[in-house]
Amino acid sequence: MANKDFDMKELFADAASFDSKFTVSDSDWAKLRRRQVKSVEFDTDVWYRNMADEEPTLFHSFPVPAVSKSKAPKLQESVQAVVKALKAWRSSRKFRVRTGPKRTLKYVTMQQLMAYWSNPRAIVTTTDLHIRETPMEKVIDVDALSEFNLLPLMEEETSSLEMMSLIISSRGSVTDSHSDDLDISNYCFCGKKLWLAWDTHEGLKNGLDDCDRVPIDDFAKFDLKTWLSLKSARWVLVEDGKILYLPGNMAHRVVTLEPYIGVGAFYISFPNALRTVSRWQQHTANWELDKVVDEENSTREEVASVVARTLKRGSKGLKKHAGVDYRAYALDSWNKAYPVSTRAKLSSASSIAEAISHSL
Repeated sequence: MANKDFDMKELFADAASFDSKFTVSDSDWAKLRRRQVKSVEFDTDVWYRNMADEEPTLFHSFPVPAVSKSKAPKLQESVQAVVKALKAWRSSRKFRVRTGPKRTLKYVTMQQLMAYWSNPRAIVTTTDLHIRETPMEKVIDVDALSEFNLLPLMEEETSSLEMMSLIISSRGSVTDSHSDDLDISNYCFCGKKLWLAWDTHEGLKNGLDDCDRVPIDDFAKFDLKTWLSLKSARWVLVEDGKILYLPGNMAHRVVTLEPYIGVGAFYISFPNALRTVSRWQQHTANWELDKVVDEENSTREEVASVVARTLKRGSKGLKKHAGVDYRAYALDSWNKAYPVSTRAKLSSASSIAEAISHSL
């Protein structure tokens, strides 16, 4: 047996011990192997092009996003600084977490959360611990993870979608199937997580639930064989020092295999804006599904307006960071993804496409 086969089987067996949905039948290993997103060396060009094409990507060699006197912070030293800062966080503020095999909702202080995380027998996870304007900005370089993001330029309700947040989870924690509806980056300081991902609407058509788009009584419906039958199915192992790019159209189910601390963020930039607002116009953004939305004041329209305006009048530095050099590539990718008849109905994306065309 080849080592890579043994490692993959061991990996999924470990995940299945916490979530039986990760159990793989003997006949499916070859299919599973072909669905892996393998790690590649970090390259901005690859990231921006994959944003435009909605291709999930795992990078190694991403510069450690840590506040440091060194121009090139070392990962292990940064991990120690992050853990130390979290354990020293004395605020009485409480954060929402899920605990135990049943993912019971609790509200705990940071000290309590880190006590859970440090206990090898405890199961805990939180994904929405916002770090902007908190003590964590003294050790985590949030700008390194967001310099290309246009969301902070928008009104408060929309800019809050950025969700620059800490992700803290212990071995055995399971995140049920859901989608974020915005492209995400997830940088791992330490730990190990196994992700299964797929296009949420392809999944819904084939019976895979998405907690953000359909009512869920207990746990989302998920079947590995069905998942493997999807054209969009991908899996990825995120470990120390790696950063995952996942496009907003992809639902995901995640198991933590080693105690994990990372930073996640959602974002809009020139390479991904066309695809993002097109998806929202076709399917409605997750957070607006249960709202009566004024189309002129929707998130979609605000994002389209700010992207088009920034393209026309933004500073050279801002536009450079936000991927302006990839606007033509993004437009070409969008044109290939949608037929003319569909593009004509995508008014929000069309306003961005028009601004791109005029800028070329």
